[in-house]
Amino acid sequence: MGSAFLCAQLGVTGNVQHENYIGAWLKILRADKKALFSACRQAREATEYLLSVHDTPAEKAA
Repeated sequence: MGSAFLCAQLGVTGNVQHENYIGAWLKILRADKKALFSACRQAREATEYLLSVHDTPAEKAA
């Protein structure tokens, strides 16, 4: 999830493997119904942190 958030924010395209990704999540969600919410929160927090320390092109030029 975090990689999807970052790719969207930075305009990066990638190779998505939907079957493997969805299969892994189904296994996790069967064991823990709240796992998705926790993963979303952690991915958002990680994305916000990485974007806060990411050098933008304008910062590099300065």
